Amino acid sequence: MQHLSAPQLIEAIGEDYFTNDLGFTQRNLRHIRATGKFASQWYGEISKKCFEHGVPCPLSAFNMKVIDKEIGNGSDAFQVLDTEKDKEAQG
Repeated sequence: MQHLSAPQLIEAIGEDYFTNDLGFTQRNLRHIRATGKFASQWYGEISKKCFEHGVPCPLSAFNMKVIDKEIGNGSDAFQVLDTEKDKEAQG
């Protein structure tokens, strides 16, 4: 699978989609071209359009937040209390 950057996705899908359908300004597009990434909030909409065009939509084209397991915000930092005994023990 080819890994396209955000500027390559703009070219593949067409700039009109981003300006007319999503409301991007020319300034937004310049910023995306300079950074090479879309804001992560646009992944849902853009990935649908990529699918319609048969274009791969890699996560690497988006500015996704990386979970830092060193500071404890990974999924293993959360515990589920399954029993009444566990709930009572937690206070």
